[in-house]
Amino acid sequence: MIVKHHSYKYLLLTLISILLVIAVGLSGCAKPVPAPTPTPAPTNSESASQIAELEAKIRQLEAENQRLLAENRQLSSDLAKTTSMLQSLYSLATSPTYTNTVNKLSEIQYDTSDLAAFVHGLPDLPPLPPGLTVSQINDAINDGRYLRRLLRDLPDLPPPLWPPLVPFPQELLELDNMRHTFIDMTEWMENLRDLPGFLESAGSLDDLRFRLEHYLRDVDNTASDARGILEEVRHDVSP
Repeated sequence: MIVKHHSYKYLLLTLISILLVIAVGLSGCAKPVPAPTPTPAPTNSESASQIAELEAKIRQLEAENQRLLAENRQLSSDLAKTTSMLQSLYSLATSPTYTNTVNKLSEIQYDTSDLAAFVHGLPDLPPLPPGLTVSQINDAINDGRYLRRLLRDLPDLPPPLWPPLVPFPQELLELDNMRHTFIDMTEWMENLRDLPGFLESAGSLDDLRFRLEHYLRDVDNTASDARGILEEVRHDVSP
């Protein structure tokens, strides 16, 4: 019994030794986990610098926002003015006055084209007679206008107080008819004030015709350009 007791004792010691060896080996294989390094707290000077930078950025953003708001208000004002102007232009372009103006320009083009064709179709005109001066032409025109004024100021025949039952001399009635005929025929003389100047600058009637053709072309081109601009404006402002 004593031997058997010692065997159990030796067996128990052996198991304890084995467990100790295993425990020591395991403790040698495991690596210790390092402790986290604490982040150093910012100093007071660093915190103040960061706050100042944030405040500067905020002020910059606020200034940029104010600038954008001002530009937006200006753009809105410009848009309102432009819209009002376009509405006014549209009202004008659709008004009867605008349409009548375009039609009048078309009529001017038509008339000048016909007149230019007529002037171009005239035969070659001779130059002014060498003995006839512009001064003499001017004197003749003035004399004719003066005679026309004299005849126009004469009283009509028979006089208003002539007795209705008494025949008025036929010769005087014929003279009065001739007077009226001359007045009617020379009515165009009132518009001859610029003829001497035209003749003087032209030098000949044929040169005068060339100047008239050039003038009529200018009128036609101007009317065409004006009509084109008016029609383009009306097209652009139409909704």
